[in-house]
Amino acid sequence: VQAMAQGVSALADREQTELQAQWQQEDITHRQLEKAWREQDLRFRKVEREWRRIDNKRRRVEEKTQQVALLARLSALMGGFQVAMFINQGHPALSDTWPVQGGEDAADA
Repeated sequence: VQAMAQGVSALADREQTELQAQWQQEDITHRQLEKAWREQDLRFRKVEREWRRIDNKRRRVEEKTQQVALLARLSALMGGFQVAMFINQGHPALSDTWPVQGGEDAADA
């Protein structure tokens, strides 16, 4: 009976050792997978940061482009007002070549 108990105990110990070895192997495999996942995640994050940086630069360029376009429109508008002022006030540089006042002067030209 005692030999049988020792045999069962040895069998249980061997099975426990096998299960522990199997668990350790699964744990090592899982840790390797986690490491690979973390490395892949870091690569993805690096690419994502690069895309975000590129998008931010593109957005800044678009904003600057819109600002320059607005400045060009305002400049054209101011230039138009300046020309209208010269014409309406009869600027001397324009009086020789362009009828300024309308009416009699325009009819004479």
